[in-house]
This record gives sequence, structure tokens and C-alpha cells, in this order.
Amino acid sequence: MMQLGAPRNNSVFTVYAVFPHLEKPIATTCHCKSLEKWTDKIMLPAMYKFLKGIPHHFLAPSHKFIVMNSQAERVETMRDVEDTPYKHYLRGDVFRQVWNEVVMTTQQAQFAEFRDVFLVAVGDLEPLMTESDTFEQVLEETLQIWEHVIDVQEVAKEDMEIRIETQLIL
Repeated sequence: MMQLGAPRNNSVFTVYAVFPHLEKPIATTCHCKSLEKWTDKIMLPAMYKFLKGIPHHFLAPSHKFIVMNSQAERVETMRDVEDTPYKHYLRGDVFRQVWNEVVMTTQQAQFAEFRDVFLVAVGDLEPLMTESDTFEQVLEETLQIWEHVIDVQEVAKEDMEIRIETQLIL
């Protein structure tokens, strides 16, 4: 599983791509051949195909460029900081097209290790992040955020799981 992104202006939900057939988990480090193949042969070509004519979209040309960019702060400042993640925001209509292209590409024989890839959206809302007084209000506000971010009509009921977990941290 690897973090794919988050909806724009939203720190509550994160979207992950899950690869059920990879022998080893895909690494988020720069030296993973699976990540390089995923980026250069599947994800970036799909994004270029549908973002080519849309203004204000800069796409990285390759996995190597993304790696160099992510390490720039550490190299330039000579500080021990984590890699900067590559972020790109896609509108909902474009994301659907890009993801459909990704799924079609992963069905080709040379990309068999990525077949059946699927998305998981994980929401993490702290009750104190809302201005609600009761748990019911927190839940209602969370569901409103969810419906704003995810088009629930696009998700089959059998593919959706809602799990509410609470924890008290002192």
C-alpha cells in the first residue's frame, strides 16, 4: 500500500493505492524498482494523457525527477529532513479518467504485479477538529466532509466499509 494523495484542501482524508499481488510491499523510498515502474510506466503516462490540454498542470517528467526534487531540501540545506512527497491535485472528473487508464494499464501482462490495484480512502477526524458538542454532531460533520470529498454514488456498497474507532489520548 502506498499513499497516493489527498483531496485538495483536506487534511482529513488520505487516498492509498493497494497492490494485492506485489511480493514485497512497495517502498516509498527512491530505490524501489516497483515504485519507479509504477510511476514511469503507469501513473505518469495516465496523468499526461488526460492533463495535456489542461492549463496550470505541471507534471514531473519521471520518477528520477520526483526523487531529486524530494531530496532537494536535505541536499541544499544539508539538514537531516525527510523527503518531500510529490503532490499533484486532480479534479474529480480528471481523476476518474486517470484512474480508469491506470486500471486498464495494469491489466497488461508486463504490469501483472500491479493488477487488481484498488484505492482506499482513510479518514482521520479528531473530534476536537470540529466545533461539535456531541458525538452525533461529530459523526454528522464527518459524513458531510466525506460526501464533499468522495462521490458516494461512484462507490459500490460492497466496496465501502465505514469503521469508527475512538481512542482517548491524555
